[in-house]
Amino acid sequence: MESSISPSSSRICGKETLETEETGKKKRTRRLYNREHESKKTTWTWRIIVRLIGRETAERDENKGKEREKKKEREMREE
Repeated sequence: MESSISPSSSRICGKETLETEETGKKKRTRRLYNREHESKKTTWTWRIIVRLIGRETAERDENKGKEREKKKEREMREE
């Protein structure tokens, strides 16, 4: 005899998951998906933040390099 729980397959975010008629397992599946989705969102946000910070530090380094060159030119003129 077949069990009363019959799994039906469905696709969530490109990954195949098994959902059962039990509400508990459906909730668990949904919770796992949400957690996965949240981690993707935070990863994406962190990438943007890191990229912006990287630009700022690159600009700062570039400015420091220009300042050093100016100091060297001044020293050369003074000598």
